[in-house]
Amino acid sequence: MFDNFDTMAVVSGDRGRHLLDYASKTASDDPFCILLTIEAFGFGPLATGCQERSDICAASGIGKAAVTSYALAGARTIYATDLSESGLQEVAEGVMREHPKIKVVAVRMGIAMSEEMEALVRRVVNESRRLDWFFANAGIVDFESFNNTTEEQMTRLFTVNTVGVFNSIQWAARGMMNISNEKPRSGGSIVVTTSLASTFGGIGSPAYTTSKHATLGLLSVETTRSRARLAADSSQVMVASVASITACS
Repeated sequence: MFDNFDTMAVVSGDRGRHLLDYASKTASDDPFCILLTIEAFGFGPLATGCQERSDICAASGIGKAAVTSYALAGARTIYATDLSESGLQEVAEGVMREHPKIKVVAVRMGIAMSEEMEALVRRVVNESRRLDWFFANAGIVDFESFNNTTEEQMTRLFTVNTVGVFNSIQWAARGMMNISNEKPRSGGSIVVTTSLASTFGGIGSPAYTTSKHATLGLLSVETTRSRARLAADSSQVMVASVASITACS
């Protein structure tokens, strides 16, 4: 499993608002598996979720919409992660009631630890024999002014928004290189939720803005062998998270 383990390729792609069209163009003809980390998703789909109460997660906001949208798009299996276990399970059960042929696996976890992301991707590949899409959407936000921002706050937001997304992209790309009878050719698509704060100042706090700038920089990394396509979704302001706060994402 995971041939060519240390290589991956990322290529810039379409805007997030075109994700369903993008999925239909890049998916294979077979039912696919998606992983949403609400933060990330793959064709087995995989989606990751929340790190804090103020996180954007699979149980609400973009993450909830992603699970629903990929069910409508024909995903066979969706893995959705979040730190909000009860809310995530409610989303999973609701989608499976509406779409009885689709399996939604709810996983309570964060994205900041590489070991947890590795375990999740390995689980997806072992159970579904493929990972095709990965939606990296998890993230946190604060609203501190420059003068009030502490080193601890900077570290916290970078750990989730930047290191967590790095872990997601790295392990998702490795998982997409796995081939099987169900997926004879490696490859897939990775979509990362960035932010308008990735390119503009004055939208979020110093810690949030710099962490999102760094996240966008990850998307410029490119190697050549995994056939994984990488796209960014720069959202504006929306209501999301367990705390039902208004967050810049």
